[in-house]
Amino acid sequence: MNRGNGIHSSKAQAAMEFLMTYGWALLVVLVAIGALAFFGVLNPGQFLPDQCTLFSGMSCTGYYAQATGTKLTLTFQNGLGYQMAFPAGTYGIDVQATIVGSAGASPTTLPPDGVAANANDCTVASAANTLVIADGSTKTCEYDLSTLGTIIAKQRVKGNIVMTWSDGTNSRSRSGNLAVTVET
Repeated sequence: MNRGNGIHSSKAQAAMEFLMTYGWALLVVLVAIGALAFFGVLNPGQFLPDQCTLFSGMSCTGYYAQATGTKLTLTFQNGLGYQMAFPAGTYGIDVQATIVGSAGASPTTLPPDGVAANANDCTVASAANTLVIADGSTKTCEYDLSTLGTIIAKQRVKGNIVMTWSDGTNSRSRSGNLAVTVET
């Protein structure tokens, strides 16, 4: 009987040594994977294609982010069947964005690109600036990326596009998604 305990004891010891040896190795691998995920190296969003998706009837026909000039350019096409009016006040086309991989970064509403009296300002900040997108027409809007920090080529910018407009009778608000790689 004593002899059987010795065999079981040595098997238990071998099992414990196996678990301790490979357990530490497994722990090191898990910590390394956690560190890579934390710093954005394993972020699948970096490997996805650029996209700009909006709601039914409205399309994003062009989207471009550039490091030189730190500008985000979006082109929208109205296919809703009616004119979209963006009078001053709470109406406009806002973009809330972050840089992919920025730890702890919260979405920031991008201001217009900063050019005075710019025809591509879609934020409708003043009463003198009322934006209208006729049915079937396109509108290009430009936004300043510098509020997100230092912008360099190959970074990914992702965010939400929020449109608030009037159809002539009712106020409407819809949103879409944006993911774009910054070019030089």
